Amino acid sequence: MKHLPLWMLFVPTLALAVDLEDVVGEWAVDAESCPESRLTFTIDQMHEALMAEDGRWVSLAAAPFSIDGESIVIQPADGLPGGQRLAVVTAERDRLVLRTGDAARAAAIGTDTLTLVRCPAY
Repeated sequence: MKHLPLWMLFVPTLALAVDLEDVVGEWAVDAESCPESRLTFTIDQMHEALMAEDGRWVSLAAAPFSIDGESIVIQPADGLPGGQRLAVVTAERDRLVLRTGDAARAAAIGTDTLTLVRCPAY
């Protein structure tokens, strides 16, 4: 019977280092939703939820965000309590997978993981 070398038990797991460029863009839960609603992360570190209405985009909510290691930290808007830390599970050109560590938020949306696809610019 072969055993793993003892040193392998102490190899640290590498965390995903997230860059701002990894998340900047317009995202939706699927490609079909892109014309109707989007979540945006801008280069000036603003996060916004948008919905299409009468041929224009209406902002439902906006808040600043920052990158902290492997997480996106969305600050509370207008000094309200809260905020949100989302672990970036996957950051690819056309796909972003986020996970919340907040059990109450996960219960409210029915999952702790959100997969987003990049929307085309219109």
